[in-house]
Amino acid sequence: MFAPAAFPAGFAKTAQKATDETLANWFLEQLDRIEAGGYNGTVYSRNGVNNMWVVTRYIAGSHNWEDIEGTLNMNLLKFYTLKNRDMLDANHQDLQQFKSVRELGQYMVYHYSDKLKDLEQQLANAAKKKTSRAIKVVDNDDYSIYMILNRNASCIYGLGANWCTANTSSGNFFHSYSGRAALFQIYPKKPQEVNKNKGGKAITGNERYQFDAGGPNFMDIADDPVRPDVVAKRFPYLGDDLVTSLQQNAEGLQGFIDKAIEDPALQQSDDTKVKPYKVEDEVQKLRKMYDSGYFTKEKRPAEPAAPEQIAQA
Repeated sequence: MFAPAAFPAGFAKTAQKATDETLANWFLEQLDRIEAGGYNGTVYSRNGVNNMWVVTRYIAGSHNWEDIEGTLNMNLLKFYTLKNRDMLDANHQDLQQFKSVRELGQYMVYHYSDKLKDLEQQLANAAKKKTSRAIKVVDNDDYSIYMILNRNASCIYGLGANWCTANTSSGNFFHSYSGRAALFQIYPKKPQEVNKNKGGKAITGNERYQFDAGGPNFMDIADDPVRPDVVAKRFPYLGDDLVTSLQQNAEGLQGFIDKAIEDPALQQSDDTKVKPYKVEDEVQKLRKMYDSGYFTKEKRPAEPAAPEQIAQA
């Protein structure tokens, strides 16, 4: 908005004032604009209690437009996040009892800061999950293997691990590593229990790994490198399983990746955008895993034929 000094002298006396109806329509249009921007699912309705409360308290002078523009969505998010989960005290469940946007926010923070902290992290993870993209490229009796396509997927699938690529505060490492080669995560079907102490931080959980051909790298959940000979012994058919699946399903996998690249819902940021991988190129990069000894050349034994199939042969 313009400062008063920006208008010519006497402007206030000569300017045509907007009618009450015009002003009211403008006000409601601005609320609609705020609604369109949204804040993690907060919903407004022109005929609903939210807007009625906003307007009546504005008329009463309890809050100003800066409060509405700056903190309304955030404070309503906190209120409804708690209310919808039956986490509000009985005295705080009616929006109408709060005198202003600021008072609503102050009550939520003062009385429910601990609960909100946990819930906000859950909401952030839920939002990431909606825009995370990964493909399960192998699923057998030994393990599942996922190909990670964007940073949000790296954060979601990397929860509980100490991988730098799953760092929620910075995407630098993910974009650096994933820019060289696709990241894969392997989840053993019969995982060993991991219990490590790294830099004073306890790293515990089921065994899983992240690897890529860019280094090549093969890291456990503590983000410690695993020796190639250990990987080859633990997962002798890993190379055959992964490369065979990528080659046999290349057309479908590439179609999924290409469609996700063009998905408007994933164009919000570099963290939601899908990496423009070409399946054939990623297969070629995986040669490094063989050359470095992580992958063996052992072929997974074919499933034995059932008795009736043997009889028919």
